Amino acid sequence: MADESKRGDKKVFCFDREDLKAIRKKQQSNIAENTEEELGKAAAQAILKNL
Repeated sequence: MADESKRGDKKVFCFDREDLKAIRKKQQSNIAENTEEELGKAAAQAILKNL
């Protein structure tokens, strides 16, 4: 996936365009899942308050 090299004491990663697209897509899906989970929790709390 990423090419790793060292420059001094730092690691340097080189990603190609397709890798970056895949990473970005995964991050966006994680955000969507987290948001969905938070909305579910908020809805459950609202329902419980109204009982």
